[in-house]
Order: sequence, then structure tokens, then C-alpha cells
Amino acid sequence: MKTSFTKALWLLSIVSSAQSQSLLDAISNFTQLSNFTTLLRNNPGLAGALLTSNASSLTTKSTVLVPDNSAFTKLSVLYNVSMGNLSVERLEPYLQYHLLVGTVLSQNLSAPEGITVPTFLTGPTFNNRSAGESLGSTGADGDVHNGQVVFLQAKNSGTTASGKTRFDVRQLQNPTVNAQGGLGHQINLTALDHPWDGGYFQIVDKFLSLPLNCTESIRRWNMTKFRSSLNRTGLGAPLDITQNVTCFTPNDQAFLRAGDPQVTANITDLERLVKFHTVVEPLYSNFLRDGQTFTTFSNETIRITIRGADIFVNDAKIINKNVISEHNIDRNPNRHIYKIHRPPGFSFRDLISSTNVNNLKH
Repeated sequence: MKTSFTKALWLLSIVSSAQSQSLLDAISNFTQLSNFTTLLRNNPGLAGALLTSNASSLTTKSTVLVPDNSAFTKLSVLYNVSMGNLSVERLEPYLQYHLLVGTVLSQNLSAPEGITVPTFLTGPTFNNRSAGESLGSTGADGDVHNGQVVFLQAKNSGTTASGKTRFDVRQLQNPTVNAQGGLGHQINLTALDHPWDGGYFQIVDKFLSLPLNCTESIRRWNMTKFRSSLNRTGLGAPLDITQNVTCFTPNDQAFLRAGDPQVTANITDLERLVKFHTVVEPLYSNFLRDGQTFTTFSNETIRITIRGADIFVNDAKIINKNVISEHNIDRNPNRHIYKIHRPPGFSFRDLISSTNVNNLKH
């Protein structure tokens, strides 16, 4: 039986034309990709069908985010091991996360709001979310669109007269894009649109960070007061195992302005605050539209407002979008931790009762 990784690699090996070229052949002329080339050559079991260019039928196209030599150096520093000692077991989930479902080219990256793309990273350790039609999933087991996602957005090249962000991806020879994976860490993607027999490849300067669970992601972002609220209410563990959750997480400054409710509020009010900032739905920023409303865990309504390139939840501005996290024990959802900056002059009561907005349908 093929593992999910072997299946992903097999799908990436299929022929796109009579003049086929394996991924190894396609990248071999790029000196900055020599470490990845060596990895494929030295680990045929890991590479699997990536090295094959004579499959008999086409079933899907994929895009590979090929890490350059500097990416391997950074990963070896992260794990404090030499590049030669980066094990196949350690690299496997990273490579799965770098295999994007579908063709992702420069022309796809010009959308100002960015795009969310599923990958071949599956399984309960890093992904156990339910995928919907918006990402192309049929909902069936084994659908290639069910994997963990990455968020891609062209780098800002200015603003329009109306104040909206302008992106000129198609005007650049090798445009640079932000690729965002686990923990909201961003890496640089250089769009080459280089073909190989299973699709295309682009170059990235780091390995994508793998998703962690919700509470650990909050800790890594140093949002200590929201983390303290989760601990005090006992809601952290349930949050980590609930599928398809978005946390609109106020930063520490917001808590300070509200009078530090993580310490001063009674448990009932604090629990309501946490639930008010949590929605049972994965809300990728590129799917948000002005006027949308969502129901929170506290059974209250929040409203999305879009002003130019800025997104607000009620009166709170989102300052970090699409921080993808993942619980790694049981039912692992795909989550987005949004850090929200609250303007001056609000109280703890505002945090939990500012839901008197129009209940618009979307």
C-alpha cells in the first residue's frame, strides 16, 4: 500500500507531454538547487516517482516549491545538525508541504488578496482538517485537495489611487512572492514557472515551517495574556482538538488596555471573552468579504469590514493574517491565529459586547 507521501510523489511524476522531463532533470541545471538535487539522487526511495518520466497517464498537475541551497543551511542550523545528517524522516513532512496541488504560476499570484493552496501534507500530525469546495475538495477520502494549506501573496509594489495594494507580478521577469506556512512564518518564493513532467516548480529560500497546535502557536507568537486566559479557563485543550477553528487573538497590548481581564475578570466573563474571539470555521483572509458575519463560540456575531488593504473584525484591525496552526494528537484542525490590535479607549466590556452589528447573510 502506498503511503500518502509515496502517493503524492507518484502524482507528481505523471507525464505532461511527449517531451517529458523528470523533476531531477529539470532542476539539475540550477546550481543553487544542488543540495536538493543531491537529496533526490541519494534517496531514490524518498524521491520515488519524482525521478520517473514515463508514467502512462495524466491525472493531475502539481507545483513543487524547491528549496535552494541556503534553505538547507538554515534547516541544519535549526536542528543543529550538518546537512548530511538531515534524516529522510525529518525531511519527509517538509517535502510533502512543498508539493502544491495544482498549477501555481506567476499569473495565479497577482491577486491582491493572495491565494490559499492545498498541499500533499496530510495525516493527524500536521493536518486533520476537513476541506471544502472552496479549495476544490469533493470531501472524499483521499482527495488530493484535503491536505494542509499554504498562503501565497505577491509582495507589495505600491498602492493605487484608491489606496488599495497594487501587485505587478506579471510585469516582473522572476517575481518574488511571500509563501506562508505554519506559525505564519514567511519565506521568499521566486516564480520561475519552470516546467517538468508533473507540472512546474518554483524556488524558495527556506523550508516552510510545519504547523503546530493552536496553543503552542499562540505561545510562539508570545501572546502571553491570551495564552493565560486559555489556561485559566481551561479552554486551551478543547481548542486544540476542535476542528476548523479560527482564533481572532488580541495581542498583549489589547489586554493591557482592557485592564488585564486575564487576571481581573471572573471566570464566566473571561470564558465568554475567549469564546467571543473564536469561530468554528477556517477563515482564510482571501475568502473574507466586506460585510460578512460569523457566529462565535459564545453565540455572538462578529462582522468583517474591509477598508482598502486592511481587514477589521468589528472595530479590531487584523495585523497578522493566516497563521496556520495544527493540533498534533487527535482531531487536528486547520486554524488561523489572527493577532488583533484594538484601538485606544476600549474596556473589557467592549471586548465581549461589541457584537451589536448588522446580522448580514453571506
